[in-house]
Amino acid sequence: MVLIDPVCRQDFCCENRAALLRLLAEGQTPLALPEHFDQQTPDSQLADFISLAKTVGMVSQNLTLQAAETWLDNIAHLLRLLTEHTPGESVPVPCLMVYAAGRPARWTPAETEWQGWINNADDAVIEASHWQIMMEAPHVQACAQHITRWLCATSTQPENTL
Repeated sequence: MVLIDPVCRQDFCCENRAALLRLLAEGQTPLALPEHFDQQTPDSQLADFISLAKTVGMVSQNLTLQAAETWLDNIAHLLRLLTEHTPGESVPVPCLMVYAAGRPARWTPAETEWQGWINNADDAVIEASHWQIMMEAPHVQACAQHITRWLCATSTQPENTL
């Protein structure tokens, strides 16, 4: 089993649309939301966010507000799945934890929710951010190389052969 830069649920919990937009604004491509963002109507918040997101290439220039609503609903749904999931007890299988060296400082340390898995796992660190490991080809390839090396080493251990 390979866990790639595991995150903690509380870092992705969004109580409402404004919180979701703030979370997205803190992502791989940071957006400077207006100072009065929290005082805006939901429609104005969305319009400002999408305008900024288009400016930095986060979303297509052709994205309509209606399509943006659907996009945000899908993201909110996926984040709810993440925040409602409990990592649970580790299982007795070989495990590799791949960490991003450039993890955002505001994120909760992985040990908070994943300690049971960490205790029984091998680890690797990639000099990149969480988002780079997930989305940028050179870092995705580096991650794949760590996994491949680990799989080759792990599969030759007698307890892991059939």
